[in-house]
Parts: sequence; C-alpha cells; structure tokens
Amino acid sequence: MAARAAFEDAGFGPRDLAMGGAFCAVSDDPGVLSYNPGALGQATALEASSSYIRQFHIPAGESDRDSTRAALVVPLRQEIFNGAFGFDARYDRRTHVAGDRAFGLMYGTRGLKETEGGGVDVGGGLKLLSSSFDQGGKAGMRPALDLGTLWRFGNRYALGASLLNVGSPKFKTGGLADRAPLAVKIGVAEQIRGAILAVDITKREPSLTLSARHTLAMGFERWWATPRAGQYALRSGLSLGDRARTWNWGLGWRAQGARLDYAMTVPLTGISRFGHGLSLTVRFGRADPEGEYEKILAAELRYRRQLGAALEAGELKQWKLSEELGRLRTEMS
Repeated sequence: MAARAAFEDAGFGPRDLAMGGAFCAVSDDPGVLSYNPGALGQATALEASSSYIRQFHIPAGESDRDSTRAALVVPLRQEIFNGAFGFDARYDRRTHVAGDRAFGLMYGTRGLKETEGGGVDVGGGLKLLSSSFDQGGKAGMRPALDLGTLWRFGNRYALGASLLNVGSPKFKTGGLADRAPLAVKIGVAEQIRGAILAVDITKREPSLTLSARHTLAMGFERWWATPRAGQYALRSGLSLGDRARTWNWGLGWRAQGARLDYAMTVPLTGISRFGHGLSLTVRFGRADPEGEYEKILAAELRYRRQLGAALEAGELKQWKLSEELGRLRTEMS
C-alpha cells in the first residue's frame, strides 16, 4: 500500500534529502524546521529558502507527491529573545489523494544553558494543517506542535532529539479520513572543517492507513572552496526504513550569500522511479566566514607556490651568473 498519511516527515529540501534525512542534529540550515526546532537558534543571519521536491519514496514508504516549500529564518540577539524565529509554508500534492497545506511558526533558543565548549538549546512551534481530498471535501485547519532540543559538545559534535506532529491531528470529511502521525527523532552529527557526518533514528506512530514505522538515516556532506568560483558540495546518504530504502546523493554550490542545491533519490526497494529536488537559499547581511577563510588560505598557498618557483628560478640564475663570473676571471687571468 502506498504511503498516504498526511504530513509525513518527508524532508524539507535537496540538502537534507541528499543526506538521507539525517538532519536532526544539523544546525546551519533552514531545513531544521522540518527536523528539529531546537537547532533553529543556531542561525547567525537572516535566511530565506524555497524548494521543490518530486518524491516517489519517502522514509515512511512509497509515495507519489510533489512538495513545494518556502521558509524564512530570522535571528534575534536580545535579552528576551536570544535565538531565532522560523516561518514555514508548505504545500504537498499527494497524487490522486489530496492536497495538504501547512503553515508554521517556530522559535529556537541560542545559548540557553552554556557549558564548557558547548551548551543546550530548546525549541518548538505551532503548525496549522489542512487537507483537501480529491474525492471531495476539505478538512479545516488543525493545530499540531513540534518540539526539539539540541546538545552541543564543542564545535565538533551535536546530539538532537525532536517530537513532530504532537497531537496527531486527524483529517476527516465524508467517508475519507487521514491523520498526521507523531514522529520521534534522535540524531548525532560530527562536523569537521568543511565536512559533516550525521546519523538519525526515527520512529513513527501508526496512522489511519499505515502501521508504526522505523527508519535509520546516514548522511555525509563535504564542501570545497575555490578562489573565484564559490564553494562546491558533494552529498550522499542512505535511508533504511521498514517500507522504503533509498540511496540519495546531491550537489551544492554557494557564493556571495546564495546557495543552490540539487538532490536525487535512487530507490533500493519498490518501484524504480527516481525522485528529484531543487532549492535556492539566500543568506542576507553576512558572508560565510569559513568559506572566506578557505579562500584566503587557497590564495596564500598559491602565492607561496609562485614565490617558491620564483626563488628557484632566482637561485638558478644566480648559479649561472656565478659560473659565468668564474669563467670571465679565468679568461682575464
């Protein structure tokens, strides 16, 4: 049976999709709105993102849906609100089933409890969900909550946990019924300069059409900086679930505060239809310090190579000149 539950945790955009959905402990992307609002407060600049994903395999099982999403992350550094707000709008088109709409307002703290080299933050938000069935009828707005927390251990390790769709709102009209299932996520991530390794475990409660499901997700991302052409990323991940197993990969490029991402989902079980995703993210008011530092290092290395080559050429000329002076002295003698 195809996965038909409304508002499944099917991902946010190509970046998290390419990493197999292992995103609960990642904290530098608007996509955390779909995984862990506790990581939202780590945003350092105003960010806007829009994405489109065509999916045939989601972690809960096989599905035929188009997902369009837009999000805005607004960081605040004040005495009362030291964190970030997130605004999210989503439309899922489940082919021949229904159209689902969601609007969310999230907030995540920053530095709620600081420890030596790390800290703990929490977050949460309210979502308003509605669904329109193709066979007629529309279920009005239903509220749901997302809750999450993030533990940071230095600048390298992070542990995240979240509850999604708290309240499990039901959508019923006429003889049709559906429900947004509660999902529990736990994830760990290791971030080394330019690379991220992440692992997530997800458990979903039974919905009106599916039994309980479990998913193990593993993801990898690596960025490379160039002196003039921005930064490039390669991503890969596995999503291993009870009903669907996929290998995912993707590419990314960013420069001057803008980032473009692409992802592909390759099924390992079920129907052989590839999923695709594309997104654009814009960061306002602040450049990427790590990327700028890598550019400076690359320019410094290039300068040192050129200097070394010039010194070698100078030593060769000096040796030839010394040899010529020696020959002239011999001739003069």
